[in-house]
Amino acid sequence: HPFIVKMCNEIQDGQKDYTLDVWAREHFKTSIMTVAETIQYTLRNPEASNGIFAYARPAAKKFLYSIRDIFQTRKLLKACFREIVWNDPEKEAPLWSLDDGIILKRTTTRKEPTIGAYGLIEGMPTGLHFDRRVYDDVVTEDVSDSPEVMEKIKTKFDSSQNLGTENGSHRVIGTFYHHAD
Repeated sequence: HPFIVKMCNEIQDGQKDYTLDVWAREHFKTSIMTVAETIQYTLRNPEASNGIFAYARPAAKKFLYSIRDIFQTRKLLKACFREIVWNDPEKEAPLWSLDDGIILKRTTTRKEPTIGAYGLIEGMPTGLHFDRRVYDDVVTEDVSDSPEVMEKIKTKFDSSQNLGTENGSHRVIGTFYHHAD
C-alpha cells in the first residue's frame, strides 16, 4: 500500500533520536519501527544493543517474538548476513530467548543482549545500557483508565532514560488513549 511505503521511507530517512510517533491503531507503526527498523539497525550495527520497552514485559516480549522469528526463519537474511545472523540460533547463539533476549553474532563481548524486551512497570532491567531504546505500547487503552498506573508509567519512563548509552538513541511509538497520555 502506498501509505506503508511512504511511512517506511519517512522512518528510514528521518530522525533517529528523540522521536515521538503517535499514529492511529492498525497503521503498521509497530511493524515498521519496532520490528523492521530494529532488524535494519541491528544488521547495520551488530555490536549494538537494543532495548524494547512496553508498559509491561509480556507486551514487549511480543515484539521480540516477531523479531526473533524473522532472524530464526528467514533464509535470505541468513544468506546475506552470514557474519551477523546465526544459521541455527537455537543451537549456536549464546542467548536466544524471549526472557533474556537474543544475541546475534558479535566480535565483542558485552552483557547486554543484541535485542531484549522489558516492561516499564514490571520487568525493567538494572545494570544494562542500550545503544538504542524503542518504547512501544507504553500506554494502552486499559492502562489509561487508571491515573495511578499512568503516573507510575511516566515515572518509570523517566527513570528508564538512565538505561541508554552516551551516544544512544530512543524512539517512542504509540497511540493516544487519554488526554494526559
